[in-house]
Amino acid sequence: MRMIDSGNEVRILRLAGTAVPSLAPCRLLCAHFVDDGWYLATDDTADGPLLTGVETQLAVVSSAGGAIVVGRDTWG
Repeated sequence: MRMIDSGNEVRILRLAGTAVPSLAPCRLLCAHFVDDGWYLATDDTADGPLLTGVETQLAVVSSAGGAIVVGRDTWG
C-alpha cells in the first residue's frame, strides 16, 4: 500500500528492495529504467562492469526473461 502512495519511482524501488527479503531468500540490488539507467534499490554499491554484464545478458534474454549470472551469484 505504501508503494502506491508515492509517484516517485526511486522511492518505490527502495521500498521494494526492503520488502523482497521477506518474500524469498534473495535480494533486490538495483533496477534498470529504460530511459534513465540504473537505480540502486538499497544503499549498497554496484560495480560498473557488473552492471554492464547484466545489461548485455538482459539484451539476450529480452522480454522472454530467463536466468542470468550476476557477479559471483549463480542466478539473477
